[in-house]
Amino acid sequence: SILYVPLRLADRVRYILVFDAVDRRRFFTDEEIEILTFFGKQLTQVLEIERLDDILHDFKNPAIAVAGFARRVRRMLEAGDDRKDEMLRYLDVVIREGTRLQEMALSLYPVSRPEALDLSQVVRDRVAVNTEAIREQRRVGVETDAGSLEPELWVHVRRLALERVLDNLLNNATKAMPATGGTLTVRTFGTGDRVHVEISNPGRLDPEQLEALRSADVKGRGLGIVYRLVRSMGGTVDVEVDPERDLTTFRVTLPRHKEGS
Repeated sequence: SILYVPLRLADRVRYILVFDAVDRRRFFTDEEIEILTFFGKQLTQVLEIERLDDILHDFKNPAIAVAGFARRVRRMLEAGDDRKDEMLRYLDVVIREGTRLQEMALSLYPVSRPEALDLSQVVRDRVAVNTEAIREQRRVGVETDAGSLEPELWVHVRRLALERVLDNLLNNATKAMPATGGTLTVRTFGTGDRVHVEISNPGRLDPEQLEALRSADVKGRGLGIVYRLVRSMGGTVDVEVDPERDLTTFRVTLPRHKEGS
C-alpha cells in the first residue's frame, strides 16, 4: 500500500510525502499512519523556519537603505535645506521600501501574482537602494554603474521575487569586491525571446567555486535564494570569470514578455 502525506505551506499544499510499504502489505497500521503524519508536520515546521530565514536574510539591505534615506532627510530639515523636491524623492523611497518590507513579511503567507514589469526599471530602482546601503555601510571606494540599461525589456514575474534576486546578487557582488574597492557594473539587454541582467564586480572566483556554481551546487543562503527564485520564474543563472579584466559576472536570463499579452 502507499500512504500520501501532504505538506502545507501558506495554506497551500507545496509538497507530498509518499510512503510505500516495502513488505507489500495492503494497509498501513494506525500507529504507522500517526507516526508518519507527525513526521510530515515536523518537516513542515522545518520548511517554514527555512522560509522565514530566507525572508529575514533579504531584509538587511532595504532596511539599511530606508534608515539612510530617512537620516538624510532629517539632516536636510535640521540644516534648513529648502530642496523640497529632493526631500520628497528620498521620502518616496522610504515609503516604497517600507511597503516592500511589509510585503516581504506578508509573503510568508499568500503568494503574490506575477505582473508585467520593465526589467530595466526594476534594476534601476534596486541599484539605487543598494547604492544607499553601500554608502550607509561605509564601503569606501565602491561605486555602482548602471548606465547601460536597455529600455522596454518586459518580463512577467512576481515583483518581490525579482527584487529579491537583484538585491542578493548586488549584495554578494559588493561583498566579493576587494578591500581596495572598484566599480560594480550592471547592464540589461535583450536577445530574441529572452532578456538578461548582468552584474559584474572586480575579483575572481577560484576554479572550484566556478565549477560548483555552474553545476548549481550553490553554497550560501543568498545565492541559494537567487537560484531557486530564478528557476521559479522560468529563467537561468550563469556565471563567467574574465581573468584578463579580473571580473566576475553573474547573468540572470528570463523569458521576454510581450506587453499586453
